[in-house]
Formats: sequence, C-alpha cells, structure tokens
Amino acid sequence: MQMKLEDLQKGRNRPGDSGACHDQIPAWLDSEQFVKGQQFFHKHIVCHFLVMYCSLACGLSVVNLLVPLVYTSKSDTPRKALKRYLSTFRHLLEWHSGDIWDCQSKAHKSVMTVRNMHNTVAEAMNQDTGNLYVSQYDMALVQYGFMGAVILYPKKFGITCQVQELEDYIHFWRGIGYLLGIEDKFNICSGTYSQTVQICKDIEKYVLLPSLQTPPKDFQNMSKTFVRSLNLLVGYNLFSTHSTYAYFFYSLGLSIPALTLPDLLRYLLLRLLVFLIWVSPMFEKWLNQRFKIVFRFICKHHKVYV
Repeated sequence: MQMKLEDLQKGRNRPGDSGACHDQIPAWLDSEQFVKGQQFFHKHIVCHFLVMYCSLACGLSVVNLLVPLVYTSKSDTPRKALKRYLSTFRHLLEWHSGDIWDCQSKAHKSVMTVRNMHNTVAEAMNQDTGNLYVSQYDMALVQYGFMGAVILYPKKFGITCQVQELEDYIHFWRGIGYLLGIEDKFNICSGTYSQTVQICKDIEKYVLLPSLQTPPKDFQNMSKTFVRSLNLLVGYNLFSTHSTYAYFFYSLGLSIPALTLPDLLRYLLLRLLVFLIWVSPMFEKWLNQRFKIVFRFICKHHKVYV
C-alpha cells in the first residue's frame, strides 16, 4: 500500500524511538540485499557526500529538523558545526561499512550511540517545552534527508546505476531506520521502489520546498554556519550557501536563483565535478579513493571517532 504524507504525519504524536529490540533481526531483512546497498554507497561515496551536503544545507529550513539542532547548541559556530557534522558522516560511513546487525560490532554500537543521542535530546526538549520533539515523523524526515535525493535524482548527483541498485539502497535504509527506532509504518523505505519514490516526492513537494520558500528565523544562520564549517577545511571560501541552494534547485529541475559571479563560478564548479564523475567511472573511482583517505585524515586530525 502506498504510504501517504498525511499518514506519515500521524507520527508527529509518537516518540521517535519505537522501542524495538536492537538485538533482534527483523524477519523482513534480506541480508544480501542490505550488503549490496552498502556496496552501492561505497561505489559512489563522493556523490553521496554531495547529496548529504546539499540536503543538509537546504533541509535545515524544515523547522522539525532545525529546532533540535538549535536547542543543542552544538553547531552554532563553524568550528562546532565542523566537529558535529564530521561526526555525523563518520557514523554514516561506519553504518555503510560494518555489520550493524552484530551487537558486538563497531557499526552496531555506532547506530546505538546515535539512537541514544536522539533519545537524550528528545527527553530534554520534551521536559523543557512540554511538546513532543524527535517524533516518528521527524525521524522519517531525517531519513529522507540522507537518501531521498539519491533515489529521486541519482543522475543529477553523478550516480550511474540501475533501479535494482536503488532498491538495494532503499532496503539498506529500511534497516537503518529500524535500528534507529523508526516504526515500519513510518519508515519511508518500507515499501517498493515506486512507493518510496512517491513518498519522497511528496515530502519534497509539500514539506521541503514550502519550508525553503518561508524558512524559520534560524535557518539562514545555521545553514551559513554549516557551509562555513566546510570552508575551514580548505582554508578559503570554496563553498557558499547560495551556490549550494542553486545546485540543489538544479537537481530538482527548478529554476536557480540569481547568483553573484563568485557564486555562479562555485555552482558551475559543482556542475563540472558531477559531469566528470558521470562521464568517467575511472575518475569517480580515483576520487572515491582519495576522499576516503582525506576523510580519515581529517577525522584523526580533529579527533572525531565513533
């Protein structure tokens, strides 16, 4: 049955952690397909990083996702944001590499660390405000942020693949969602490929784009801080919010906003990078290898561990 956005939004009144046992493998899990989903990520790791970068910069406009980040005050300066988001991607890399179903594995412990962090933040916010934060609906939006654009617009992010590979990746995220505490009826990856595509399109059309048109007050500051945190790594302003928004709009098939010359050049640089990845599998393979080496070095330098 096709998941509808209104059904997904019923999860606003349910805590984000279903309480599902972390040491029990769900009956629906296809271990081989799950591993293939992990392999798909590593085959296109730079493209996935670009998706997550653009999705986060724009996804901060969704108030459900923004408010907890503002509350924790762990990403309100470029240096704090750099540490936080390096940690986030380090966890993601672990999930895509290890056996998350082995309770003794580093990957499983990583998922549980993030699940516990969500619960800690939710409990504190709920007590302080009397409202429910980090709900099942919120968790579904987070899930969309990490995989939605990959499923909807793989070519626009340089990913050459078959539908079966996208189905494998959807199954992977169904498993991640389960271990993070998302109930199956609120897990946007619990359906078929076409059903997942449709619910992702609905989230994009009725949640993300309206949020970008009328963003909450802290959006610009938090988004700029996130982008500036990446510029700390390269030592100059390679990234900007406006060029990032422009590329995201382009990937969605929308008109890009007017850009200054520096931002236009940044936007065209992203287009060129994705084009080179798209036309040259050898270049993508080389870039993936370099990315992993550099990322490990950066995490070690900034003392970011799982």
